Amino acid sequence: MPKHIFKAVAGVGLCAIAWRIVAKRVLWKRRDSPSWPSLSEIDAVKSALIEAYGADAAGVQVAAAPYRACPLGAHIDHQGGPVTAVALQLGVLLAFAPQDSPQVVITSRDFEGQVAFSLDAVPERRDGEVCGGANWGSYARGAAMALQQRGYQIRRGIVGVVQGSPGADGGGISSSAAVGVAFLLAFEKANDLAISAEENIELDRIQHTVSSGMASNLARWAQKLMRCRMLPCNLL
Repeated sequence: MPKHIFKAVAGVGLCAIAWRIVAKRVLWKRRDSPSWPSLSEIDAVKSALIEAYGADAAGVQVAAAPYRACPLGAHIDHQGGPVTAVALQLGVLLAFAPQDSPQVVITSRDFEGQVAFSLDAVPERRDGEVCGGANWGSYARGAAMALQQRGYQIRRGIVGVVQGSPGADGGGISSSAAVGVAFLLAFEKANDLAISAEENIELDRIQHTVSSGMASNLARWAQKLMRCRMLPCNLL
């Protein structure tokens, strides 16, 4: 390789590494912040649900799932590589209310459109379909299919509003795992399912595979489930 080309490639690589280090440091500084999720964030997403669907405030709950920083091993987990990760005080909030029907209807405060499907016939991922972004509903469908594939009976759907932490919408923070966990917890709560953290790790791995078509290391999801929880309505 010519020397000038080698220098150019090396320079680009070093810039990319430096940018990633700076981004991780910003997120790392916020990892121990006591502000997430704040009461105002919880109140905002619950209010958005009540306004959008007329849900009874007494029946609204919020699932919270944090993002993660991955100093070593980001994305090589897709190939079974080792992962070091830490959960952050940033993440996904999903306000939801159980329904007496199998219908699922969800909107996002970050993306346009509405996701609607029945648990009796969850749409499968189409070949070439890309998950995330404008197709954010793929994670909700993936969570429902993961539960069904593992033999869980989910007959009650949900109405929901989902949102991510502002300013943390870049790559490398495992947002896909976070939103998948949030949907899993919501479906489980709506259907009175008591599922262990270990089982939810496997369910979220299946959810990600169903949604994106990519397999992943269980360690990625283990970091997520260590910090996920249900937020009761009395936090308002």
